[in-house]
Amino acid sequence: MSQRSPKINYFLGQAYEKVGQPLKAIKYFDKAKSAIKKNKSAMESFCLYDIKPKDMEKYQKVQHYEFVIKKKTKEIEYYLKKNKKRPKISEREVKELMACSKSIDKYDPYNSTLLKVLISWDICKNKQDTLATFEDGISSTPNNINIYIEYWKFLKYLKKSDKEGSSKSYTEKMISLSERMLKAADNYNVPTDQWIEAHDIRFKSLLMKDDTKETIEEAVNTLKKV
Repeated sequence: MSQRSPKINYFLGQAYEKVGQPLKAIKYFDKAKSAIKKNKSAMESFCLYDIKPKDMEKYQKVQHYEFVIKKKTKEIEYYLKKNKKRPKISEREVKELMACSKSIDKYDPYNSTLLKVLISWDICKNKQDTLATFEDGISSTPNNINIYIEYWKFLKYLKKSDKEGSSKSYTEKMISLSERMLKAADNYNVPTDQWIEAHDIRFKSLLMKDDTKETIEEAVNTLKKV
């Protein structure tokens, strides 16, 4: 194991802590601790962040709720692969999963949207709820570029699998979303990799728009900024 691994995870944790995402920070601090435990010769004297007890408690609860949701998703994937059809989800199960979702919202609103999408789409296959979940996520955490990226990918999937003649509508939504994403990415709290992907997605979206000189120039100029 590289001696750099604990340090990288530690500084990632520090970065997330500074931008107000303590639970994401703890995730990387835990990775740093695990790396040191596995390789005691690597940075034994490395001082780790002093995690606040209340943040650790929240982190542990969110980890549990994440486990419940992802476990159900994997069960559905396994059933679908084995039986070539989706299993029936009981009303009780949906209520339990939604309770997990609300708890995650309470403790970690910044990272809860994509877990709620697992419930609304991967588990319940409810398109309208999923679209609404993405929009709610953008409203509550407007600079969370990961939500825009996954939302754009979801619209792309809907466009590709469209059987209702709504392909043009999805294209328009992708173009509009990419513009909103680019504006949201113009923020110092946005990680560089997400900023780059936002520009790449805007470039791809503009190419879907039309082939006029103005649009092509805008697309090229967008890519040049990267």
